[in-house]
Amino acid sequence: MGKSEVLKACALGVRLQHGYNSVIIAAKNNRAAKLVGGVTFASLLPIEGLKNKKIELRVAALAALRKRFTGVELLMLDEKSLVSLEDVFYLKFFLDLAFPERSHLPVSGFSIILIGDYYHLPPVEVIVFFSA
Repeated sequence: MGKSEVLKACALGVRLQHGYNSVIIAAKNNRAAKLVGGVTFASLLPIEGLKNKKIELRVAALAALRKRFTGVELLMLDEKSLVSLEDVFYLKFFLDLAFPERSHLPVSGFSIILIGDYYHLPPVEVIVFFSA
């Protein structure tokens, strides 16, 4: 079994106990998100709407974020080696804005599991030597 299958099995276990919407699976790129049945990290947070200068668009983006995370207990982030500290900062920052009553809790009270290959090795470079 691969990491993606274990991730999906863990998410299924939580969903069976707490409901389908209790888990969000996110990955940094589209290919990884499709593989685990999740969403991309960029689509998880409406960052562009929240950075907009118009207050109406910010309020709408925060309302959409609050609606999306209502009932969620667990956030699973796949390919943790691709998730930067800036991504985690934005996640906490925007969740604190969407849930001000829970901003005193770490990541607004949501549990986060980072999943990935902790011993991810760089690609092997092939060096070919020619001798005459």
